[in-house]
Amino acid sequence: MPEPAKPRPSATPNPAAPRPSGPRPAGAPPRPPTGRIVAKPAAPPPEEPLAEAPPLEEAPPAAEEGRGGARAGARRPSERRRRREAEGEGGPAPASGPPTTRGKPVRGPVQAPRDYLKPEGLPLALKFAMIVSGAILVLMSIYSVIVYGIASSSISQQVEDDGVIAVSLAAQIGEEYYILSQINEELYKPPEPKEDEDDDTKIARRKKTESWNAKKKQTRDRYIAHLRHLLYFDIEGEKPTPFRRLLDVYILDMKQKKAYLAATETIGGYRGSAARKFEWDGRETDIEIIEGTYARANEPIVAFTKPVYDRYKEAKGSLPYVAHVFLSGAEIAAAKNKLKFQMVIWLVLSILAGVGLSFGVARLVTRPVKQLLEDIHLVSQGDFAHRTEASSKDEVGMLARAFDAMTQSLAAAREKEIENQQRQHELHIATEIQANLLPKKIPRIPGFDFDAYYRPSKEVGGDYYDFIPIDDTHLGLIVADVSGKGVPGSMVMTMARSLIRLEAGRNLSAADTLVKTNRIIAADIRRGMFVTALYAILDIPNRTILVSSAGHNPMVIWRKESNGIQLVNPNGIALGFDRGPIFERTAKEQLVRLGKGDRVVMYTDGVVESMNKDHEEFGDKHFYQLVQKVANRNSNQVVNIIVTKLDEHQGDAEQHDDITMLTFMVE
Repeated sequence: MPEPAKPRPSATPNPAAPRPSGPRPAGAPPRPPTGRIVAKPAAPPPEEPLAEAPPLEEAPPAAEEGRGGARAGARRPSERRRRREAEGEGGPAPASGPPTTRGKPVRGPVQAPRDYLKPEGLPLALKFAMIVSGAILVLMSIYSVIVYGIASSSISQQVEDDGVIAVSLAAQIGEEYYILSQINEELYKPPEPKEDEDDDTKIARRKKTESWNAKKKQTRDRYIAHLRHLLYFDIEGEKPTPFRRLLDVYILDMKQKKAYLAATETIGGYRGSAARKFEWDGRETDIEIIEGTYARANEPIVAFTKPVYDRYKEAKGSLPYVAHVFLSGAEIAAAKNKLKFQMVIWLVLSILAGVGLSFGVARLVTRPVKQLLEDIHLVSQGDFAHRTEASSKDEVGMLARAFDAMTQSLAAAREKEIENQQRQHELHIATEIQANLLPKKIPRIPGFDFDAYYRPSKEVGGDYYDFIPIDDTHLGLIVADVSGKGVPGSMVMTMARSLIRLEAGRNLSAADTLVKTNRIIAADIRRGMFVTALYAILDIPNRTILVSSAGHNPMVIWRKESNGIQLVNPNGIALGFDRGPIFERTAKEQLVRLGKGDRVVMYTDGVVESMNKDHEEFGDKHFYQLVQKVANRNSNQVVNIIVTKLDEHQGDAEQHDDITMLTFMVE
């Protein structure tokens, strides 16, 4: 009868458990694989030389914690998983409480304060308006300067044109007055008095002289009126515009330095700069323009002068008369200032209109951006059902549509994340359930040293090992492998475990147990799935083992006496391939007698098919040599050494299949 076995923890590792790091003290035993509680073994027997084993690097023994402690054959994390553990990303999800992601609670959406919608700097609309307003200010200023320059030049040109016309008319009036005066003098001038003229002649001459003087005065007054008309009215007989107002018009007798013909009773002099010639079609004329100060009124003027000619004489300038016209410089400056004021008003109004327009355009442009910011705020609060509507077809509209698509993607991703979290939570529960299905106790039978190891490639696996008490003197040992990993494999493994335990009770035939199990599994298992198994019944008093195989890897027996390896693998096909006839015909069993010091190793294909990053398998031969080399150690050390060698071979590569081992030594 086997002795009561001590309790053992779940075979599923705790990935969150820290892996020891740092150098080992000299002489200290090597660490066991992570997640495995190693039982302290009894003192190992002296190591004997291995004659038939090829040279192989000595593997470090496992840590010893006392034979009385139970050891869990737990999963050894890969290097990648260990890195995740070190970064705090590993660890199983809790069985209850909020969903988690890699062991971390899933945080809800960050409740961003509403104030973050207010920009810390200048708003985008204000920046846009300032830029547009600045551009309008610069452009309108340049435009106003150009317009003012053109208008001012136009005023100056108009002033010159008006002055030239006025002085030309004045010179024409002076010329006509001179010619008419000469004609009247020839026609109406009385003869010179004579000494011997009688009284009648004197009276006639006196009357003629009076008539001549009256005629001459009449002619002078008429032409003075012409000059006055030119002074107070423009050439069209209308009231002059401000910049056409004339201060004075007269014709000066250059010889006598007095007025020959003047529009006013008194004439005034002027002080001015050097005269310049008026040009017409690129040619200089006899008209001079002088800018200065009018002495009588003491105000700025623009003076125009033109010589008076006698058109009936060939020589120009034959007459000593010069026409003078004075235009008010103050009126001209006032006209320019008025134009300048109007331009400033127009500029200010244009700038104000531009600023208002720029703010309107800025609000029109930034309104979709602000709306998009509101949508972003809502989505950031976790409202993934919110839809963002594009209000335009420009770049902002494209951005809104892209954000809406991103929101929908986030909503879908969030749903998937919740589903994944729930799935991870369920997988964690499945992991715990599967761990509870594995043996929690390592049998403690006098004369035998048992140990086992299990590490799934995923959260749950399809491998299975078990110790099945049959009666007081027989113990069933089984290692099985389901075709498939993950949840499907674990479900089939659970079903196979229950059936095998059910059929193994009080059944001392290993083959018959597998036959009866196959009848049920083959009827219920999904098409394409199967279970390979190696089942052995240990006869404790007689130290024999009855082995039957369902298409599984062979049992490895190390014979201490010969230091050789024996492979035991009776015929048989996998469970689930056939519903009965073929399986029953092929199922065989083999009785093997064990000697003192012999070691038995049962394993799944995940051990010998463990691959590194170059897809190189550990291999059957390498495994047999390793078993032969370490077989004389206690079972705990054997398992630890083999697992260490597998991890060294695998390196950074992912584990692609479940790893399961069961071993014992006959003491």
